[in-house]
Amino acid sequence: MSMTAKSSVDSVRREMIADMLIPLPPKVEQQAIAEVLSDVDDLIGSLDKLIAKKRAVKTGAMQQLLTGKQRLPGFKGEWKEKRLGDILSVRHGKSQHEICQPFGVYPILATSGEIGRTNKFLYDKPSVLIGRKGTIDRPQYVDQPFWNIDTLFYTEINSWNIAKFI
Repeated sequence: MSMTAKSSVDSVRREMIADMLIPLPPKVEQQAIAEVLSDVDDLIGSLDKLIAKKRAVKTGAMQQLLTGKQRLPGFKGEWKEKRLGDILSVRHGKSQHEICQPFGVYPILATSGEIGRTNKFLYDKPSVLIGRKGTIDRPQYVDQPFWNIDTLFYTEINSWNIAKFI
């Protein structure tokens, strides 16, 4: 039986639902399965809360460490202020249409993440990727060779700086 009525918008009619066949164990087993799945839902919920708490701790630590307000043990002295353009160069990505390979070695990256594979890389050193539109506030760190498309900038970090820190 077809599950959609004939219209421009897919829909399900009441009669279709009533006619569906589903595997149905005895009531005792249904209850046991429901309890197991509820326990898993509870576990996932508690893990989500723990992850959110850990992210908040990381965010606080980043704000302290990346601004120099708090220092790691064994480090002292003043930090210098530098223009971003003095420590890195911003480069444009390129079209991926000519280099796409279904089973390529290197990822093709866009603002949304990996969109394909290739056997050529555009850059092979650690880099910070910055979206040109809408995602400039969500930079991505990459430490493997990659190709990126033209909606995503990549950065060449000067050798005396650490891309992951930047």
